[in-house]
Amino acid sequence: MEWRDIAASLTVVTEPALEPISRAEAKWQARIDQADEDHLIDLYITAARRQVEKQTGCALVNTVYDFTLDAFPGDRAIRLQRWPLKSIASVTSYDDADVATVLAATKYLVDTAQHRLVLNDDASWPSDLRSHKAGVIRFTAGANAASVAVSTLTSAGTAPSITATVTT
Repeated sequence: MEWRDIAASLTVVTEPALEPISRAEAKWQARIDQADEDHLIDLYITAARRQVEKQTGCALVNTVYDFTLDAFPGDRAIRLQRWPLKSIASVTSYDDADVATVLAATKYLVDTAQHRLVLNDDASWPSDLRSHKAGVIRFTAGANAASVAVSTLTSAGTAPSITATVTT
């Protein structure tokens, strides 16, 4: 079966714990001193991140996704719709009776360089599957998790002091 014939969808399972920029950084950039609109600033940061991710396919911060397929392809590889790929938690298929089966991790390779799942030579995709949402690949994509602490802005409007810790 060709990819163009397979319906697929991407769903966020777990939103990122951190945004790529902090509220303090956004307020400093926009030259906002009051806290009256902090909730709105937070919404703008999230909306901007989501838009960039939608347009580029790049997950800016670690996020857990479900990639749902109506069928598995004839190809041995499935390119995931968000990059950089960090890990694949599971590959689950559903048969005609809606019974879930998890594909053993020994049956596939996680190709983080090309953001794809590759079936091993001695393995095959599950068969006898239901016709709708037959497979789900749960994966994590995104840049390294980073925690950023921003100091209080001075009244002179100087740039915030930023300390970053990157965790892999």
